[in-house]
Amino acid sequence: MKTLFQGLPWYDGLLYTAMIMMAASTPIHWRLGLLSLLLLIVAAITKNVATRHLGNPALDKWSTTALAFMLLYWLIYAISALRSENSTLAWSIVSLMLPFVAFPLIFMLCDLQFLNDKRIRFLFFSLTTILIVRFIIQFILYLVKTSDGICLEALAHMNFDYIHHNYLSLYNLTAIAFLYTEVTRQRSHRIFQLPIWTLILAILILSAYILFSASRSGMMIWLVVAAMCICHISFVKRNWIGSIASALIVTMFIVCSYQMEPGLYNRFLHTLNEMHEGRIGDIRQEMFPCAIEVAKQKPITGHGCGDYWEPLYQSYLNHGVNKAFKARYSSHNQYLETWMATGYIGLTIQLFMMLAPLILAFKKRKGQLITTLFIVIIGGCIYFESTFGRQMGLLFFCWWNCVLILYTQTKRFSNTAKPQLQKSFKHSYRQDKTDA
Repeated sequence: MKTLFQGLPWYDGLLYTAMIMMAASTPIHWRLGLLSLLLLIVAAITKNVATRHLGNPALDKWSTTALAFMLLYWLIYAISALRSENSTLAWSIVSLMLPFVAFPLIFMLCDLQFLNDKRIRFLFFSLTTILIVRFIIQFILYLVKTSDGICLEALAHMNFDYIHHNYLSLYNLTAIAFLYTEVTRQRSHRIFQLPIWTLILAILILSAYILFSASRSGMMIWLVVAAMCICHISFVKRNWIGSIASALIVTMFIVCSYQMEPGLYNRFLHTLNEMHEGRIGDIRQEMFPCAIEVAKQKPITGHGCGDYWEPLYQSYLNHGVNKAFKARYSSHNQYLETWMATGYIGLTIQLFMMLAPLILAFKKRKGQLITTLFIVIIGGCIYFESTFGRQMGLLFFCWWNCVLILYTQTKRFSNTAKPQLQKSFKHSYRQDKTDA
C-alpha cells in the first residue's frame, strides 16, 4: 500500500484516495458511491487549483472521443427532456444520469498521469476485497440468524443480501473478470505478493456469492464468462492442460452448487422449457414486446425520457401484463429504455459508448481481455435490467468504463526489468574491474 502512494504529491494522494473509495464504496451502498463521487470531484478541483493546470495529458484523441460518447449519451437524454410534456419526470431522469457527465469531465480535465498500471489494478483489487468481505459478513449474519442449523436452500432465496441480485451479480462478475486477467497475465504467478491459488479461491467465493444471490441472469452470464475464459486459455494462451483444469473446476462448481441449491437450477430449466414450448416463463417475456411496441411508435427520435412511461403502462394493460401495470415496472431492459426515450439516435450512441473502450483496447493493444469481459458482462446485465435507471448500476458502469478507457493508455510493467538491471550491474562491475 505504501508503494502506491510513494512519490505522490499531496494532491495526487488525496485524489487517489478518493478513487479507492469510489472503487470500493458502490458495492457497499450506492449512497456511499455518491458521497465518494462528491469527494472525487472536490479532490480533482483541488488538484487543478494547486497545479494551475487543466487537462489530462494521459489521454489521446481516441480515448477522449471514447469519454465524449458518455457526455453525448447524457446530452441526448437532456434534449429528449426538452421536448417531453412531463418535464418534471424528464428532468429528474436527466439529473439521475449526471454521473455520465461527472466522471468523463474528471478524467478529461484532471491530470491523471500518476495512475499507472499498478495503481489502476489496485482499484480493481479494492472492489474484489470489499465484495469478499461483504460475502463473509453476510454469511456470518445468516449463521447468527439461523438457530436451527444451516439451511442452504434458504440461502439462495433472495434473503442472503439486500442489494438487488442483478446489480450484485454485475459487481461480482466484474471482479471475477479482473481476477481471471490477473491469473493469466504474468508468468511469475504472483500478483501483489498473492499466490495464484488465492486468486482462484477468490473467484470461487465470488461465484458462490452470485449463486446465493439467486440471480438467474447472473448465473447465465457467469456461464458465458466461464466459457470465454476456457476458450481464451485454449486458443489464445494455447494451454490445453490449463483449459482442461479450468473446465473441470467449472464443472465441479456447477455440480456442487446444484447439490447446494437445486431449486435455482430447476427454476432456470423450467424457464427454458417454457420458452421452448412458447409459454410465458418470465414476466420479462411479456414486458419486452410491450416496450418494443411503444418504441416502434416513434422509432427514430423516441417519445422523450419523460413521456414514454404512460404509453408503456398502457401497453402493459392492453396486453394483460397486470403485474407490471400495477407495480409500474420499467421494461427491465436498458436497450429498450433508451430506444423508447431517445429512439435509434440514442440507442446508437449507447452502443458506441459501450463498444468504444473495447475498440480502444484493441487499437492500443492493452487491456483487451478485461475490457472484452466487462463489455460482455455489462451488455448481458443491461439486457435483463434497466441498469442506467438506478444509481447502484449507473455509478458502477460510469466509473469502471472511464477507468478502463484510461487503463488502455497506461504502460505495462515489464517482468524483464529486474534481469536487465542485474545485467547492467554486472556489466558495470566488469567495466570498473577492467578499468582498474
